[in-house]
Amino acid sequence: MNRRLVVAAAVDACEEPVVRRAAALLETALRACGDDGVEVVPQFVAGVAAVAALAPAPDYAVASLLPELAGAQPVAAVEQRWREVLAAWPASHPPLLVCTIFRHVDPALAVVEREALRERIRRLALVAIEISHDTGAHVIDFDRTLAHVGARALASDCRFGSDAAIEVAARTLVRSLLALARDESIAVEVASCAEARIGQPWDALPMRDS
Repeated sequence: MNRRLVVAAAVDACEEPVVRRAAALLETALRACGDDGVEVVPQFVAGVAAVAALAPAPDYAVASLLPELAGAQPVAAVEQRWREVLAAWPASHPPLLVCTIFRHVDPALAVVEREALRERIRRLALVAIEISHDTGAHVIDFDRTLAHVGARALASDCRFGSDAAIEVAARTLVRSLLALARDESIAVEVASCAEARIGQPWDALPMRDS
């Protein structure tokens, strides 16, 4: 019998290919591990509050801080808005997965603009950590994983401008989804098998010279 796993995602437009690729990877891995007929479906919504308002509840809930990077709202106000949403998070919903922002910004920007963006990224990363600690949300640390690979190897800044950046981020997202597997969505043994098939986020990249 076919069944659907819905991944609700409030992300920036440049992150939608990441979520679509993650859904395809997860579906393929689950089927290979015995979950025949599963279909993983991304559902894009506008903003974290829209994720909380979804009915019926999705199987997974993802929200990115990247849309907040270009916003004019002070970071303190962004944090307060997210805290208000999470304080009223529906009991029917899965825990929220919060995506951080890759710290690399467009080198073509003026120095002052680059530094301002980096500072806002740094402050938004602290927001992710603090709301995770206080609310039970989980962090998908795109920044840490993508920085481990390196902006030069990825040929991308924080906006996922390359296939390599999309692939690494998608695998990072899949591993985070599998880490939250529940028997009612994905059996634990199937999740373990799928995680092994996915491997590390950077495994799909060409080997680099040491």
